[in-house]
Order: sequence, then C-alpha cells, then structure tokens
Amino acid sequence: MRFLRAAVFGVVIALVMAACAQQPASPQRVNWEGNIAYYTKRYPEAVTKFELSLALAEKNGDKQYAAIAMLGLARSYAQL
Repeated sequence: MRFLRAAVFGVVIALVMAACAQQPASPQRVNWEGNIAYYTKRYPEAVTKFELSLALAEKNGDKQYAAIAMLGLARSYAQL
C-alpha cells in the first residue's frame, strides 16, 4: 500500500512539474530573470531579458510591466 501511494505521489509531482515547464514566459518572470542578471553584473544578458519582458508586456497590453521593463533596460544600458 505504501509503495502504491509513493508511486502515485511521484506521478503527480512529475505531471505538475511538466505542466509548469510548458507554461509560456510571462513579462513578470522574464523581468525577474533580468533583475537577477543585472544584480550579478551580467548586463548584456539583463538587456536581453528586459527587452523580452518589454515585448511580452506590450503584446499583453500590460503598461505597468512595460514601464518596469523600460526601467530595467535603462539601468542595464547605463552599466554597459
């Protein structure tokens, strides 16, 4: 019985992880990745992430994250 529960639990965890990995990138997630690149001084990577975040935000009509991505771009370009 324990083996069956463990097997079912393992399958459920695998399915959840697979579903999470297939979700499209969000401007919030990409902006977060840009911030990580910026604070670890990988400025060219940060620029790429912020540009993608800006494109995703504009595509979704999300003006707040478009502005946030522009701020990240400005900070990153200032360091190059």
